Amino acid sequence: MSKLLFGPTITTKAEGAPKLPARDVTVPVAAKIVTPISQLLDQLLPIAPKPTPTPRTPPSENPLVEGMKELQNRTRTQNNAEAFKSTTSATLDAFGGLNANSTGEEVHMQLAKSWEESPELTLRIIWNMRSIHEGHNDKIGFYRAFGWLYKYHPRTAIENLRFITECLCERKIKCKAKGPNDGDDGFEVIEPEEEDVYKIVKMPHGYYKDLLNIVLLAMRDKLIDPALVDDSSLKVPFNQRETRTRKQWRGIQAAKKKQNKELGVDEAKKRREAESQQKVAAQAQKAKEKRKEKNDGDRALLKEKLENDKSFLALYVTVSHIFADELANDVALLKRIETASEEEAFDLKFEVSSAAKWAPSLDGAHDRPTNLATAIALVMYSKGKPNELSLSITGEVTQEQAQILRSYYRRWVVSPLRRFLDVTEVKMSSQHWDRIDYKHVPEECMKNNKISFFKHDEKRLVNYLADVAV
Repeated sequence: MSKLLFGPTITTKAEGAPKLPARDVTVPVAAKIVTPISQLLDQLLPIAPKPTPTPRTPPSENPLVEGMKELQNRTRTQNNAEAFKSTTSATLDAFGGLNANSTGEEVHMQLAKSWEESPELTLRIIWNMRSIHEGHNDKIGFYRAFGWLYKYHPRTAIENLRFITECLCERKIKCKAKGPNDGDDGFEVIEPEEEDVYKIVKMPHGYYKDLLNIVLLAMRDKLIDPALVDDSSLKVPFNQRETRTRKQWRGIQAAKKKQNKELGVDEAKKRREAESQQKVAAQAQKAKEKRKEKNDGDRALLKEKLENDKSFLALYVTVSHIFADELANDVALLKRIETASEEEAFDLKFEVSSAAKWAPSLDGAHDRPTNLATAIALVMYSKGKPNELSLSITGEVTQEQAQILRSYYRRWVVSPLRRFLDVTEVKMSSQHWDRIDYKHVPEECMKNNKISFFKHDEKRLVNYLADVAV
């Protein structure tokens, strides 16, 4: 088995594939982006001194008032059974009441009450909403909750951002206890009286794409507004195809017949083809202008937010550093795997994170508006991670320097790590459909791309599904 994990690859492009539009891929305030997170937070969001708690006078006990409060706290269920409206504890109400059906306004209101009672427990409640393995696994609800924290307690939100992807959820997994191998017959001997072997596996509350989604929502001022955070907030709208009614089709056919009769079939066909080409060219030019307008708007918005919004700058830099540190660590692991023995390489491969899978691709949906790929590459360069890159950057990053950083980021960081992680989308984009191992395709990927699998690799997919059915 070859271990050339950083070797070059050849990606075939479809004929006539459009070239990516030239756009500004630099990042403003480059000096602040490479500043260590703790130092930058002290500059932008210093810790406010705790206010002196004012002694509260206990309310006078009045049996009549207490009885009325208790009566107001009672309600009835749909089955007309007696119940309480509240547990009389704001944190307990937030823990038990916030779920996927809670509106954004309810999330913000309950978290505000819970924070007054216990900030620490409120933080745990927010992360419990996102936790895939130990909580609700409610992504949208977590974005709303994190938006409240980011709005009212930005430093706390940003300092705890890393806990989304850190492996903190412990699981005890039962492993098969293997006995010594018999050198004569080659059979594996398993001692029946041996105790089961358990292994502790750690998993994160969320995934790296959460960080990109949060930055994008914050840049567009959607994160702090609970009404703007929903399932459609992060979806790229599809291009609507032009549709025609039957009456319109009949009119088109009648116009063709009339034109064929007046000009002749060949001449009429040539004229229609010329008109069609002009129409397509006009549509392409209009789409190009629209893309440029959107890119320029996103660029101006990013510049304004990074220069004038301290909370967003701290968030942007923190996410860039989280990705840069994890990717640098994974690249170092990959270099060790490349030279390690087979047994050691097998153990090391489980230490590689999924950061490369979710890292922003060049000119992808998250990189186009935010230029996060440039920021991540710049942070890695500032920390001396790409030792082979000979580049001198003083002051602001130029367009040429940004392109060099991004090329290195793709060639030597993201691409080899994604190949090693066996990311299905990498094989799809390079048209290597016959190399896809359907046993390793994640459930969400299979659900989203099954039509493409049938189109490009029907025989192998049908065989796989038949094996699964058996």
